[in-house]
Amino acid sequence: MATNEKRKHIRFDAMAPSEVCVYSNNILAGTGKGRALNISKGGALLETPFPIDKDQKLAMTIVLDGEFVYISGKVAHSQCSGGSCYQTGVEFFAVDEAGREILDRYIAVFMKAKTGNPS
Repeated sequence: MATNEKRKHIRFDAMAPSEVCVYSNNILAGTGKGRALNISKGGALLETPFPIDKDQKLAMTIVLDGEFVYISGKVAHSQCSGGSCYQTGVEFFAVDEAGREILDRYIAVFMKAKTGNPS
């Protein structure tokens, strides 16, 4: 059966607090708080009280197990999820080395719990 799935990595539930800076034409267009509903090595699904347009660039701070991960990304899709919430799919294009280590540890815990294998 054919699939339209474009993700390279499995996503895991996060419910992690986040701070989002939205850029338009490389100029800061707005900031706000939200949360990462799920996360993978390559992207996340954010929930925010404001819409974010497709293809906009973001700088985010996501808190995973009390540690701050600084990420740059691009909006793949965004839609109203009911009420005053919006869900925005973000593709990561830059994560610093310390952030990558935190993200990898976070994901490894979920992989181990899900499959019994940390790789």
